[in-house]
Amino acid sequence: MNVIRQLAEEFTKKNRNYYESKDYLPKARQAAHEIDSRKDRIDFLTILLEDQVKWIMEHRATNCTSPNCSYEKAYPKNSYFLNQELARLGVNVDEDAFTPEERDSMLDRLDQILKDLEQIRDGQGIIAQDVEDLKDLMYLGKRKWKRQFAGTVGDWVAAGMVSEAVAKPLVEKIAGAMGSLSAYLPAGA
Repeated sequence: MNVIRQLAEEFTKKNRNYYESKDYLPKARQAAHEIDSRKDRIDFLTILLEDQVKWIMEHRATNCTSPNCSYEKAYPKNSYFLNQELARLGVNVDEDAFTPEERDSMLDRLDQILKDLEQIRDGQGIIAQDVEDLKDLMYLGKRKWKRQFAGTVGDWVAAGMVSEAVAKPLVEKIAGAMGSLSAYLPAGA
């Protein structure tokens, strides 16, 4: 398990009962600022945001039906301040963020793409790095990430690293989880 993911999961487990408390946000800020790497801090904050989404969805599904529910009051505030921390790091977070389940599903699909591409020799290192980079860009939100994915695959086709016949099943694999990507692909891809 990734160390940052482990730290974030430990933090959320320890502090989940305090999401409504005024102490949660200062604790989250402090924990994030203890991480020196910008990328790792972004990952940490992204995981906290994902847990916030999961938390509010659970409460909306079970016992939080009133707009005056304390969970409904805490969520926008926590989400705003966590997004603000990401903005300070230069990250523009979309409101259509991946849920933890969507993120895990997409990571699994990207891992499958890496396995599918193992047979390609020329450009394999570049493609593998591009796929790893896509995994790290989930914080962009679905719409921007989808465009980034389509652009990356289009670049592979344009550079001759993969053929259209190879690219099409890759796009379909992701499109199956996210809807149509054809509007984002360059002509001929």
